[in-house]
Amino acid sequence: MRSRRSLFFTWLVWAVLVLAADQLTKVWALRNLVEGERHSLIGDALGLQLLFNPGAAFSFGVGTTAVFTVISTIVVIGLPFYTLKSTSRVWVSVLAVVWGGAAGNLVDRLFRQPSFGRGHVVDFIAYGNWFIGNVADIALVAGIAVVAILTLAGVAFTVDPGDEAGGEFGGEIEGTGERADDPHHTDVEEDGLQNTALEEASAPDMTGLPHIEPGTSDDSPILGEGTDA
Repeated sequence: MRSRRSLFFTWLVWAVLVLAADQLTKVWALRNLVEGERHSLIGDALGLQLLFNPGAAFSFGVGTTAVFTVISTIVVIGLPFYTLKSTSRVWVSVLAVVWGGAAGNLVDRLFRQPSFGRGHVVDFIAYGNWFIGNVADIALVAGIAVVAILTLAGVAFTVDPGDEAGGEFGGEIEGTGERADDPHHTDVEEDGLQNTALEEASAPDMTGLPHIEPGTSDDSPILGEGTDA
């Protein structure tokens, strides 16, 4: 089974990357953008526009900041415990991305103006005239979409030990160091039997040949015959 330490490290890397990317881009936006001023990136389809959002992702739920703060806190605290019950690196990675997105916006709600727990989220990525979001929103939406895909595809949340990396073929044969269902194991045994049979078939038949004592030369008289005086 995969090491819990290895899975935790995978979760930590993804979670920290998403959280750091979200907070660093928000710092950049606060330093370089003016609230309400739009900068076009791809025509009217995509641009940069600073907005302080009291609601949820993509400016939804304005006026319910405290509610979203409570929900986000529950998710940020509880999700890691649920995630690390998984033995699937794919699930751990995806849920870490979701956690990073939730944590990124929670940091804003807890520590930004106007007050603790009611802070407004920094949004700056404008999608046409529809809504304005941030990196945390992208992580949340993309992560939840991948969760739905994994669920529909039937990807297991917990993986059997035999399916883990390095254990695809099951256990080892006791005392041999070979795997019980290694496809090469049977072939090696069969090849050994075939080679033994070939060696026996090709061995010369020594039956009926006279016995020559060691140390005699090739031109010594054949045993049983007389010699000249």
